[in-house]
Amino acid sequence: MSEKIYPAIAIAGVGQSRVINTENNKRVWPIDFDAKALVKKIVFPFIFSVISRKDSGISDAVYKEFSRQIEGLRLDEDGNEMHKLKVERYENSFKECTQEERKYIKRMLPVDKIAAEIGEENFYFFTYNSFGNIEKVIDELDEFIDNVMKKRNVDKVNLVPVSLGGTVSTAYLDKYADKNNINKVVGVVPAYDGSSLVIGLIEGDFSKYEEDIIPKELAKLTSLLTEQTRKNIIDSVFRALRDVVIYRTSVGWGAVPHEEYERLSSAYKMSEKLRKICDGNFKIRNDFPAFIEKNQQKGVEFFSLCGYGLPMEKVFRRDNRHSDGIVDTASCTMGATCPDLEKKVDVSTSAIKDRVWLYKGMEHEGAAKTDHLLRLCGLLLKNDDIKSVHDDENFKQFN
Repeated sequence: MSEKIYPAIAIAGVGQSRVINTENNKRVWPIDFDAKALVKKIVFPFIFSVISRKDSGISDAVYKEFSRQIEGLRLDEDGNEMHKLKVERYENSFKECTQEERKYIKRMLPVDKIAAEIGEENFYFFTYNSFGNIEKVIDELDEFIDNVMKKRNVDKVNLVPVSLGGTVSTAYLDKYADKNNINKVVGVVPAYDGSSLVIGLIEGDFSKYEEDIIPKELAKLTSLLTEQTRKNIIDSVFRALRDVVIYRTSVGWGAVPHEEYERLSSAYKMSEKLRKICDGNFKIRNDFPAFIEKNQQKGVEFFSLCGYGLPMEKVFRRDNRHSDGIVDTASCTMGATCPDLEKKVDVSTSAIKDRVWLYKGMEHEGAAKTDHLLRLCGLLLKNDDIKSVHDDENFKQFN
C-alpha cells in the first residue's frame, strides 16, 4: 500500500458551480428563474392565443423573456463571456472550509464517504462556468492545481472528474500534459466523450415530451392552448438557450460525442477562433487510445466508475443504448461498445478496459448514494492496491 496520499481535486459537474453576474450581483447559474416576470410578459399574448386558437405572439414573448433572464450567460462569437462573471470558488480543503461552504459542497458531492478513505484535508472542489470558454476553464483549473500543490507541498494531485468534469479533465490533460502534475484520474460517472443529451439540446424536437418539460403548475393553463402553440412555446425556450449560450460555448461543444461532432458543428457557423478550440477538443475525443497513451507515458493512471443499463432521459432520448440516464456508458468508459439494452456492454473496446467498473441500473445522480462505488473511489485515490478490475474480488467489473 502506498503511504503517500496525494490531494484529490473533484471537478464539478454541470449544475454544481454557482456563477454570479457581478454587474448586478445576480446568480446566472444555476438559473434563478423569475416565474412572476415571465407571467407578466405573456399574460396578454396568452389570452389572445386562447381566444384566437393560434399562436398570437406567446412563443415570441416567452423567447424574449427567457433570453432576458439568461442574458448573464451570453457569449460573444469567439465563445467568451460578455458579462463580468464570478464563479464561487472553494480554495481550501474540505476540512478547512467554512460551515456554509461545507454544507454546499456536501449537497453537491458525497464528500464524507470519500474523505473517510483519504481524509478531509485531502479533498478539494473545483468549480467553473459550465457554459463558458473551455480554454479559460482549464487555465483556471491549472492555477487551482498549482495553488493546491503549493499549499500541500506536493508535486502531483489526483483528479476526480464528475459528469461534465470528465470533458474538462480531458481538455486539461491534453494542454498541460507536459507539466507532469497529475497522478491519477478517477472519474465518477464522467462525461469523457460528452453526452448525447447535448445532441438533443442542439437539434432536438421536444414538443412530444411537453408533459416532462412544462411545469405541472402551468400544465392546466397551457392545456387551453392548441397543440401547435404549445410546441412553439417549448421550442422558443430551447431556441433562446441555444442562441444565447449553446452555439458559442466551447465547453458545450466539447460535450458533443465525437461521432456526431463534425456533422453538428458543420451545420452552425462558428468564428475561426471558436472552431479552432472546438476542433482541438474533438481530436482528443476522436482518439482516446492515443490520448491515454500520451498521458500514461507521463505516469498518469486512469480509472472510471460508471452506470449502465438505463436508456437516456426521455426528454432527450435518441436511442436505447446503455447509459446512466444522463451520460452514455460509451462516454464514461472511453469507448466501450454499448449496443441496445438487451445486449451486454463490451468493455474490450474501451481505452481503459481493465480500469472501468460498471454499476447496472445506477442513475447518474445515484452515484452519490452508491456506497460500493464511493468506497472504491476512495480506495483508488488512497493507495495502489487496486490497479485493475482483477485485483480485488470485492470490486468486480460488473456490479
